Parts: sequence; C-alpha cells; structure tokens
Amino acid sequence: MLQRVGLAQALLNDPSLVLLDEPLGGLDPLGRKELRDIIVRLKEEGKTVFLSSHILQDIEMICDRVAILVDGKIINQGLLQDLISQKIFFTEVILSGVEKRQIESLGESISTHGGRILLRVFEEKKIEEVIQLTHARGGTIHSLVPRTETLEDIFIGAVKPE
Repeated sequence: MLQRVGLAQALLNDPSLVLLDEPLGGLDPLGRKELRDIIVRLKEEGKTVFLSSHILQDIEMICDRVAILVDGKIINQGLLQDLISQKIFFTEVILSGVEKRQIESLGESISTHGGRILLRVFEEKKIEEVIQLTHARGGTIHSLVPRTETLEDIFIGAVKPE
C-alpha cells in the first residue's frame, strides 16, 4: 500500500516527468500489474517516465528506451527493440503424451514434471518434426515459445567475464 500511496502522491500535481526507483518491488502480482498499467498509461499520456529497476523483465514489458548501467556507467543504451535481438536462439516446447526417449533426438530435454516435457529445439526445421511426432503418438503440445535475446542476457554478457 505504501508503494501505491507514494505513487498517488507523486502523480497528484500531474507532473510531465516522473522518476520511479524500483516501483514494482515488494508488490504482489496484482499490485505489480496495476502499477505497470499505471506506468504504461502515463507513457501513453505523453509523460516522461524514468524507471530504475533490477528486474529486467519489468523493463522489457514497460519501457521503450533503455540504458544499462554497470558501476555507474552506461554500457548500452537505445530503443528496446534495437537492443534485444529478434533472432530466435531456440524454441521451448512443452508437450505431454510422448516418452522422453522418443523426442530426445529432436532437441535438448530440459525437464520433465507431471507428465510434461520441456524441450529446447535449436533447429527451426525440427519444430515441425516435434509437432508431427507428438500428434502421431497421441500427445499434446502445450506451448511453443521462441526465445530471443533479453535485457538480462545483454546485462549478464556485459558484467560476467568470459
């Protein structure tokens, strides 16, 4: 509630510039969504919102422009769409109704839980094979999620020595 009250106070005079430091920290999922929606609405109203957060997924969901700071220095900046890669590194497939050994050759099996298999497929042409094999065995594809580079990948690449 303190986060919400603080934001309400900050917005009371309808400022054109809003500075937020970790605004989503400590909030429950509903509170996080509500506050995210408020921030997006401010942006849509033409207000400038500076948002500081170490939760990079939040930044990706909210921001248009990003600056990544390490030790007080900007190491990368620009439009979010220009910073993160559109190249698909792999596709995560969650499926069930197929034995792990039947699909292992098509991708990298990450985990199995509750009869579901999480498979990383690195070759695009093998995704269709996974789908066909799963359906031929009477299984179910629960999700296909292409994974691209994220802000977290960029940050870790900048701070972690190889």
